[in-house]
Amino acid sequence: MDLKGIIDESLKDNFLSREEAHEILEGLGKHYLSPKDRVDLIKYAINLASEKTTSDNYSYIFKWIKKVTQVLGDFGSDQQHNNAYFSHQDDIRNHVIKSIMEAKQSLDICLFTISENQIADAIIKQNQSGVKVRIVTDDEKIMDKGSDIFRFKHKGIPVKIDTNRSLMHHKFAIIDEKKLITGSYNWTRSASEVNNENIVITDNYRIVASFNDEFIRLWDFMESL
Repeated sequence: MDLKGIIDESLKDNFLSREEAHEILEGLGKHYLSPKDRVDLIKYAINLASEKTTSDNYSYIFKWIKKVTQVLGDFGSDQQHNNAYFSHQDDIRNHVIKSIMEAKQSLDICLFTISENQIADAIIKQNQSGVKVRIVTDDEKIMDKGSDIFRFKHKGIPVKIDTNRSLMHHKFAIIDEKKLITGSYNWTRSASEVNNENIVITDNYRIVASFNDEFIRLWDFMESL
């Protein structure tokens, strides 16, 4: 049931129970909602309350809408987290692995090259646990020594590659459509242990949404491996 459905159902007895409030919170956790999305839901609940209010149930509806707006209006749970990490100062590899292992539903990866086995192991583990994994990569790098791309393909992970002369030089991953990893860092051992590299990890919804649009654009026109 979607959030509007939960709100509709909870109003049938003019009371938002603890269980119903928990369902709304769970729904907010499963799919990232921007502040505007939350405000739209609050407006929906207010309009619904206005339609259902009578002289007999006014006090109950008032208590209901008060609780609903308290749950939906808790923007503190949407506090953004933005962090930058640098090789030789931070363990970039482990930050990437930690973010990958936090995925619950989806993991969209768009990388020039992937040959870091510890990261590859985490990706495969998440795919086997039911997380939907998709990978976009550059066609010229899939035959590199140590590349994990064919390993992903053999594990049933869908991979798409570019087939034009330009490089697919992006380096980013999107976790559950909520969190973004991006930066200079290719997911390789030399990038982890030798090079000067950086990543940014953010859940800024506008930035995540922009990268998500770019991933979908690439996914739609690139060819399956």
